[in-house]
Amino acid sequence: MKKLSILAICVAATSAFAYQGSTKSTLMGIYNKLDSLSVKKEMTGLTKLLKQVATKDCFFITGKGEKQTVEKALSDMSKQMKVIVKFMNSTTHIDTLTTKGSMAVARVSSSYKLTSPIDPSGTPHLIESSQVSEDTWVKVGADWKLKSSKTLKENTKIDGKVVSGM
Repeated sequence: MKKLSILAICVAATSAFAYQGSTKSTLMGIYNKLDSLSVKKEMTGLTKLLKQVATKDCFFITGKGEKQTVEKALSDMSKQMKVIVKFMNSTTHIDTLTTKGSMAVARVSSSYKLTSPIDPSGTPHLIESSQVSEDTWVKVGADWKLKSSKTLKENTKIDGKVVSGM
């Protein structure tokens, strides 16, 4: 399920005004869209949105320190979405946002709750996960584009029990 954490981290931006309040509103609008598409398991929409808002060289650093391209992250998400029984919720919040010129750095908290089979029995298990990431955005024309996202912290529970290594 670690790949799904990328989903909560892969946020996009559209047009933004020069001041931080507007930038935060713009970014939150995209985070909300990603959350909604995730709960609906709409990979077509997630793919389109992420490709629209990511720079060509955008990358993700997972909680295990693995670097992934947008294409790899989308491929992993697509595989995970196919086995999710029910995606109950996904939420994202910008904890802090620092802007300087054409760059913005957001510290983002996200969480999700879903059921999915994770063992050979095929029995669905309740998976609850939360992450904190640092997302770097660059302004390209009038739009904010995601340059990178680094997972700083992850916590996952399966059937209420804390697990590591997900």
